[in-house]
Amino acid sequence: MDLELSGRVAVVTGASKGIGLAITEALVREGARVVAASRSRTPELEALGGDVLHVPADLMDPDAPAEVIGRAVETFGGLDILVNNAGGPPPGDDLPAPVAGKNVNALPKSGTVRIRLPGRKRFVRLDEGRQIPVGTTVDTLKGRVTLVAAGGQTADFYGGIFKIGQGKGARPLTTLTLTEKLSCPKAGSAIAAAKKKTRRLWGDGSGRFRTKGKHSAATVVGTRWLVEDRCKSTLTRVVRGRVSVRDFAKKKTVTVRAGKRYTARAKRK
Repeated sequence: MDLELSGRVAVVTGASKGIGLAITEALVREGARVVAASRSRTPELEALGGDVLHVPADLMDPDAPAEVIGRAVETFGGLDILVNNAGGPPPGDDLPAPVAGKNVNALPKSGTVRIRLPGRKRFVRLDEGRQIPVGTTVDTLKGRVTLVAAGGQTADFYGGIFKIGQGKGARPLTTLTLTEKLSCPKAGSAIAAAKKKTRRLWGDGSGRFRTKGKHSAATVVGTRWLVEDRCKSTLTRVVRGRVSVRDFAKKKTVTVRAGKRYTARAKRK
């Protein structure tokens, strides 16, 4: 069926899965160029290729609709079709609004996510959306979690263990510090080869989130990124968007864009 949509520009909200994804796929088949807006980018959305521009957006944020439309106009020169599929909040959004400097909302997305509350010794499984206090440690080695911070800031995190810290203000900076034990024995030690010498954390989303390793910290600007710690260096790799990396040893900030990486090394003694 030819719907005469070839070359037309469409915006689809809630495009990462379900009906929104199906509409996006249909528009691409008809030759349309699609701006897909969603909280996170799924593998199915990535598979659609270059005719789809993903814009990370939480439409509960009052500024998000204008940002999505602006990206469509900036990238494709206009807008012909708007499909609003953001029909309601995801499971867990009935939680109280997070309070800056006090708590965030944590929503398990896939796999097994565990949390350890401040002052507790044991991890417990996060089976449903829950408001957790700043200072909580989150284990996403075998799962993926969505964090919602004050000001409508939303991002997914996976592949690591981290502790949540946060400042104050309407849109606070949320810092996720890698805490998985990193063993750095002396070179040549027989124990060295058997010990874990790397730790990492993936992030995907938008808002003021910072992932902090041993030698640097990466602050995101709507992106997908990796921070990986080694004994003498911290690697930041950006898949999409850009991050600002603070190199602790050099005391400088570097902007790392999609497809690039930056390695911050330990200060020489």
